[in-house]
Amino acid sequence: MKEGYREELHRGGDDPRVLGTDCFVERVLMGQGQRSGRPAPALDELLGWVCRVYGVTEEDLRRAGRRRNWAEARAVAAYSAVVLGSSTLTEMAKHFHRDVATLSTGVRRITTQLKAGKASERLLILLDKLQVNYGAESSPSS
Repeated sequence: MKEGYREELHRGGDDPRVLGTDCFVERVLMGQGQRSGRPAPALDELLGWVCRVYGVTEEDLRRAGRRRNWAEARAVAAYSAVVLGSSTLTEMAKHFHRDVATLSTGVRRITTQLKAGKASERLLILLDKLQVNYGAESSPSS
């Protein structure tokens, strides 16, 4: 299966962060940080919503403890930030002084709960508020 030299694969496009046709790159980059045509909420605003719904402070989320409430709130904050485009998982891990793998496990747990219809009442309340305010999709398939 010999195709020969293809210029578009060697010269790079306008945006080298994504490999693909111009149409594909545009679709990928347009989807970042935008839901329903609305800009992503600022991270501090998003964290404020999470803290109010979970009854914690942002300092609680940075503490070394593994309290269940804190861990779930951290995971939900990270999940929401990534889904809405407010932050990346790596940035959230740094923000909370956590290893990215640990936070990723929490986000995966939230995603699994949502897919199985077993999300906590607090998570559902938060996602409803985010939907109303930011047009966020509450399903993990977004």
